[in-house]
Amino acid sequence: MAKRKPSAKTIYLTHEMRIQRAINEFHHFLATATEAEKNVVRHVKVGIGPEAVMQEIRRLLGESMAKCKVIPFPQEHKRKNADLALCRNGKIEPTFLELDKGIKK
Repeated sequence: MAKRKPSAKTIYLTHEMRIQRAINEFHHFLATATEAEKNVVRHVKVGIGPEAVMQEIRRLLGESMAKCKVIPFPQEHKRKNADLALCRNGKIEPTFLELDKGIKK
């Protein structure tokens, strides 16, 4: 039997460590968030504590993403099928040339 490596011990976060982690996460969010994400969370009150602020931000962003997933976006395979209907062997059908021939008559 192969020997297992000893697993890392669980580190329990103290109250101060949880607060510091929430503050770091908040600063990272401010540095990397898009304008749309900032608009979603702009009304969150900061005075409720760093842990509660980050929990509320995560909740609001999750709700926002869930609402956005309802909108059906065109899928890639449908677009390929439409392109294939217009093309043969990777070349566009000569519809414009036929129109030019009709005009010259």
